[in-house]
Amino acid sequence: MFQSVLLRRIHRFLAVWLSFAFVLVLVTGTILAWHATGCNISAQGNAPFMDGTSISDLMKALNAEFDFIDAIEFDECGHVFVRGEHVNFSFGNWEWDVQFKRVVGERAKANRFVQWATVLHRSFFLGTLGRVWAAVSSVLFLVLAFSGLLLWMKTFGFQLKRSRILHVDLGVVLFVPLCILCLTGVSMSAAYFNLWEYKSDELDSPAAQEMTMKEFEEFEIFQALVLNEMKSIDFPFAFDSEEWFQVRFRNGEEISVDALTGREMAKTSPGWQSSLLKWLTEVHTGEKSLGWSLLWLFSGAASCLSIWTGLQLWYRKKYRPRATTLEEISNVDIALVVASQGGSTWGFAEELQRSLERTGRLVRVLEFENFSPNSIRGHVIFMVATYGRGAAPEHLWNWRNQIDDWDEFSADSKLIVMGFGDRKYERFAQFGKDLSEALEAKKPSGQSVQSYTVNTQSWSEFQTCVDRACLHLSLAPCSVNPPATMNDKSSEISLEVQQVSGTDSLIWIEFAQKGKSMSNTQSGDLVAFAPPGCNTERYYSLSVQPDGTYGICVRLIPNGKCSTWLSQLESGSMATGRIQINSHFHVRKTDENLFFVANGSGIGPLLGMIASLPDTQGATVLWGIREEREAAFAHKLFDDALKRGALKKVYTAFSRQPMHGIKYVQDFFDLADDHLEFWKKPKARFIVCGSNDMLEGLVSKLMTLDGDAFQTLRQQNKWQSDCY
Repeated sequence: MFQSVLLRRIHRFLAVWLSFAFVLVLVTGTILAWHATGCNISAQGNAPFMDGTSISDLMKALNAEFDFIDAIEFDECGHVFVRGEHVNFSFGNWEWDVQFKRVVGERAKANRFVQWATVLHRSFFLGTLGRVWAAVSSVLFLVLAFSGLLLWMKTFGFQLKRSRILHVDLGVVLFVPLCILCLTGVSMSAAYFNLWEYKSDELDSPAAQEMTMKEFEEFEIFQALVLNEMKSIDFPFAFDSEEWFQVRFRNGEEISVDALTGREMAKTSPGWQSSLLKWLTEVHTGEKSLGWSLLWLFSGAASCLSIWTGLQLWYRKKYRPRATTLEEISNVDIALVVASQGGSTWGFAEELQRSLERTGRLVRVLEFENFSPNSIRGHVIFMVATYGRGAAPEHLWNWRNQIDDWDEFSADSKLIVMGFGDRKYERFAQFGKDLSEALEAKKPSGQSVQSYTVNTQSWSEFQTCVDRACLHLSLAPCSVNPPATMNDKSSEISLEVQQVSGTDSLIWIEFAQKGKSMSNTQSGDLVAFAPPGCNTERYYSLSVQPDGTYGICVRLIPNGKCSTWLSQLESGSMATGRIQINSHFHVRKTDENLFFVANGSGIGPLLGMIASLPDTQGATVLWGIREEREAAFAHKLFDDALKRGALKKVYTAFSRQPMHGIKYVQDFFDLADDHLEFWKKPKARFIVCGSNDMLEGLVSKLMTLDGDAFQTLRQQNKWQSDCY
């Protein structure tokens, strides 16, 4: 099996080799597709008249306008051209209007721009050499396309999904159309070089019978044929027994018709090879139908965009700023080492660099592949993005060997790994986790490798990781500012405490909003609080009740500044927070079988979601807590939802008081419970909130029970999780 790096090198090498030749082919092909689309539209407009007019009708109309005729041609755009001498004009090639039965004018010459594009497309103005070049480029482009497909499959498997890299997504969309174009183009080149021969079958005509001479307009064969079937008709030099009409059809057949009697003298039909080649030619040129020409027009334009995005990826990688001297990196306070497939993680790194430099620190951003700890004395933060289902970026396929060649880090260095990933994948931020394990062997003596995870494009989670990193590195707190273009918007909110309930370990707090209303806030969004005397914010998942009240569930942490402060709030107390939109964790109106799964304080946002469910929704809740008394504050909310049908069942597991072998939420799926079997059905949806340990245990259990059903949930985006 090819390594990704080998496929990547093949793909890039061919892209460079084809960058000139195939760009010309694509650009000129797009021009020709535009011309073919206009031609097909014209043909559709003329189709009623071409279908409703026989050859005899046409010839009768022409007799009144022409002294003599040499030939009639029918092009793919639905136009009719007559070569002959008009009664009022000289001999020439005239365009005939079938609808109004008159000469429109002399046949216009083909558009010079289209002619130029056609020659350039076929042979680059180099004759036979150019045709060979174009054919070889097409074959190599097929290799380029298949290498890109193999790279996709190694990264994402056989699942069609967005990669969030425009170049990659365009490649997937264009793979089939461009393969068809290349294969049909190569077939046409093979025919040009006689590698694919046209073959025809000559059919004998029946023996001549006594037939009466007729005017050619009255020939039965001409009365039976309509114009839409025709390609051309050559008239005889003279009307006698030795002459005939040569009739050619669009399907490749040819018939010789006696000029005096209208008898079919000979017939030639194309063989299957010729018919197939003709069909391939019509498909390649877009003459087959308007659908094909529109497909080629879109494919050509999108391919040009794909080339541009590929060049951008190459440029960003080649010219990414990096430290180039030992002096530049040896004295830095913090080195930010970035590994990213598409480059989005660099935005986080550059913002963190600016934030840390505002606190007076010397910070440099470095590429992972060019990093070595040999001259680093400061701290190192690795910011690494998982690509696809759980792999490192393709260019870092050999990253473990790279780490093996590193010396140990300085004893003064502290190591932090921020793993970026997409939670909809089972192996979320896997590259960050693997890197943390690998760095354990390189860590300074007595130090540990701190590891954090960030969901893709979540600046709120990134801020939480930055807060933890600053604390670990004994740095002053710093705030990162997401770009204005991000949808991760936040706004301040004033809240008045209405009620505080719960136990000494799990607390439920209800708030009423004061001041300007925020109608866009939903359950699942985040609220950030900074306790008095502390500049560091802590994030809590928000519950929004139908009556407009807000709620949060807080796990009281020993010596935790924010959780301790929140637990001491009383009714009437005011708190200022910051709402952070968390759109990926919103519940939507659906008729699906909803499974709400949480442990500990993760139940908080789910309570608001459940309260917003319509009656008879029949959702299921699985909640894991330490002991039964911690669930008391949620009993009324659950009871109300059960009475009106929003919930059908509530399962609670107590880790310190196991009952019937049930200790954690995933243990319920071992029971012979028909209701829980619904999770395997196509209409199931999971909404999960709580700790990462709970999430991993739940995923492991469902994979064990029915891996295919679980993967289907992931693939169909029916798995929403927000875990930390």
